[in-house]
Amino acid sequence: MAASFRLRTHDPCGARHAGRYVGMRMLARRVEAGALLSLDRDQAGGVPAHGLLALTLGEGAAVALPAKIAGLWCPLGGRVQIATPDGQFQIRAGAICVSDSERPVEVSMGVGGTCVALLASQSAWAQIAVISDRTRDAPPVLFPAVHGVGGDLGQRLLRLAQDAAQEDGKRPWPAWRMLWLSQTLQDLQAEFAPLVARCPGRTAARKRQVFLRLQRVRHHVTTNPRIEFDIPQLARMANYSPWHFIKVFHAVFGEAPYAYLMRCRVEHARRLIEQGALAVGEAARAAGFESRATFSRAFRQRFSTSASELRRASTATYGTEPEASIPEVTKKAAG
Repeated sequence: MAASFRLRTHDPCGARHAGRYVGMRMLARRVEAGALLSLDRDQAGGVPAHGLLALTLGEGAAVALPAKIAGLWCPLGGRVQIATPDGQFQIRAGAICVSDSERPVEVSMGVGGTCVALLASQSAWAQIAVISDRTRDAPPVLFPAVHGVGGDLGQRLLRLAQDAAQEDGKRPWPAWRMLWLSQTLQDLQAEFAPLVARCPGRTAARKRQVFLRLQRVRHHVTTNPRIEFDIPQLARMANYSPWHFIKVFHAVFGEAPYAYLMRCRVEHARRLIEQGALAVGEAARAAGFESRATFSRAFRQRFSTSASELRRASTATYGTEPEASIPEVTKKAAG
């Protein structure tokens, strides 16, 4: 879903919501081409405990982010690789990644591109989120995912980072700009609202905590469909017993964990086939299928056609086969 707003300081609705805003500072740093930035909240120039850090990454730049920080990563060109202890994946321009606040993250900018990022603790994000939504007054409020974005969101985030660099944290960020950011976050992850409501818990904050655990697993499966998983492993990621994990996952997402994994794999195989860089059997193996028969059956059940028929149609449509690419998340929302 595209997240683009044009808010004005004299907007009465905006003024009413922005009245909940308490002053928050935004720092800014640029990571030059080929440089590595290792962030620590206790070091000068790191992520402020009660504010935000805006980053711009040049070509080949890298950032190491500790746990307890949630980040928005928005490529403006090229590819960005995001790695956690659980796995790694890539995103391109047209997508934005929310990194997991409970995992250390390493982000690397590829050749010929730039990336803008906003980093903060979940508590700081909650102070921003509550400006436009009273119910999100306690962390967590950001959940790991990759979202497709449209419009000029990337450029607006870049301008935000540039303005923050000029201000250099000298005074709190204007309320109307924090309102824009709050509404952007709400719009970006609006799809999660009904899922959070299905989570067990007596309070909204408790439901969000449960959803964070479940979404961590779902996001990991979405971005790493080739990896061989087992239910006990996924249950440990969510801090559940295997039986309880399957029950809660199905209640929230409407399908069992294994069924979701198979759906991610077959959709990933379809993308590889449409790209035309791999033969059907190679695409099946690259997507995590060990059996060609299992892949063929799952593919036809999902798309009502065979993989070979899709390959022929893709070749007829695109002609010359494109360059091979590793699995990545692009404009299609994932998570």
